[in-house]
Amino acid sequence: KIINNIPLESKVICYLGSIGTWYMIDEMILFFEKKISKHNNNFYFLIISNDISDELVKLINLKNKKLNNRIILLNSSRENLPNILGCSDIMLSFIKPYYSKIASFPTKFAESLAMGIPVISNAGIGDIDIITNSLNAGKIIDLNIENNFTIKDLKKIMEIDPFQLREKSKNSLSLKFALEQYKNVYKTIVKYEK
Repeated sequence: KIINNIPLESKVICYLGSIGTWYMIDEMILFFEKKISKHNNNFYFLIISNDISDELVKLINLKNKKLNNRIILLNSSRENLPNILGCSDIMLSFIKPYYSKIASFPTKFAESLAMGIPVISNAGIGDIDIITNSLNAGKIIDLNIENNFTIKDLKKIMEIDPFQLREKSKNSLSLKFALEQYKNVYKTIVKYEK
């Protein structure tokens, strides 16, 4: 399926979600420009968000002059997201490592793995480092290191089997698993109170 002039045979790196306070959209665009598109012109960067600013549109237009229009902005309803995300090969998620975010876990990470989409994330956010490594679910990069990502890394991520990734992620990220974990916590609290 072709989305917004992305050819069928192309590969798609996607960012899904809010643009603003916590998410490092400028760094993600720079990552795509310097680490992906510079070495492989078959990749597109699809940014899906409901809060696209004029400032972001200007930045994308400027970058697209050099990148042959390979950054695509898309505003989508929630109902269409599964179909659109189904065209994605990799999810990109850079979050500012503020104190409040160090202990958080972005829902979009689990949703991506549930769809069999590996994720490239920055280090130090919640349990993402541990889960990414244990499930072989993508790549964690340190944004403070210059040579933090290579074409070998990209090739390795592209070799991840989406069906296996989906199955492996069910054991630790599914709603059924989360419900059981919460039940165990409540049982422990009830026992402790007695």
